[in-house]
Amino acid sequence: MEPIDSNINEVWRAVPGFDGYEVSDRGRLRSWRCSMGRRTKPWMKNLEPIKGGYLLVQLQRDGKANGRLIHRLVLEAFIGLAPAGHEGSHMDGKPGNNCLDNLAWKTRPDNQRLKIDHGTHLARGRHPRARLSDDAVQAIRAAASSYGYRQRLAQAYGVSVATISDVRNGRSWKEEEHHAKEA
Repeated sequence: MEPIDSNINEVWRAVPGFDGYEVSDRGRLRSWRCSMGRRTKPWMKNLEPIKGGYLLVQLQRDGKANGRLIHRLVLEAFIGLAPAGHEGSHMDGKPGNNCLDNLAWKTRPDNQRLKIDHGTHLARGRHPRARLSDDAVQAIRAAASSYGYRQRLAQAYGVSVATISDVRNGRSWKEEEHHAKEA
C-alpha cells in the first residue's frame, strides 16, 4: 500500500453493507468490530496483495468472511455503487494506489483503453497464458502458404491448426492490427 502522508486530512466513510467498517479516501480500511464487545478505538485492517497487485480485504458479515477489493470499497463509499456495465479503474495503472483521486467507474472498453495507454494491459505476448510471442505471430503471418503449411506451423509453435488460421486471418492478436492502424 502507498504510504499515507500524515499531513493530509484523511476522510473516512462507512463501507456500504458492512457495519463496523470504514474506508478512507486514501485507500485505507479500519474496523470498529470486535468479537468481545464494541471497541472504543478503531484498528487498521490488513490489506492482502493478490495477483496483479490489487489489494483484497476480508470483511465479516453475518459471521462469514467476505473478500472485497479495496478500490471498489473506496468507490462505493465515496462515489456510489457501480453503474450498470462499469468496473473500478485505477487511472494511473497502479492497482496498489487506491486513493479516491486515482479511482473512477469506467466501462470495460474504457478501462481496457486506459490499460493500453499506461502499458499494463496483458494482451498478446505479455499475457501469462500466451503461447505465442509478437515475433512468432509476425513469422506466422509472413510464412508462405503451401500445402500443409498450417500443420507444420502449428507443430513448430506448439499450437493448434485453428490457432494458426486465426492468427493468419486476423481473428487473434487483433490489438496488434489496431495499433498499426492508429500509427
